[in-house]
Amino acid sequence: MKRLLIDSHILIWALTEPDKLKSNHVQLLENISNEVFVSITTLWEL
Repeated sequence: MKRLLIDSHILIWALTEPDKLKSNHVQLLENISNEVFVSITTLWEL
C-alpha cells in the first residue's frame, strides 16, 4: 500500500485526460490498495 499526495495537475489530468499521465502513474492511482490524497491547497488553486 502506498499513500499518494497528488497536486492539481495530476488531479485534473486523472479526471479529464488520463492519457497525459504516465502508465505507471495511472496504475498507482487505480490501485485500490493505495490511498490517494488531495491537499486542501489544491482545492484553493483550482
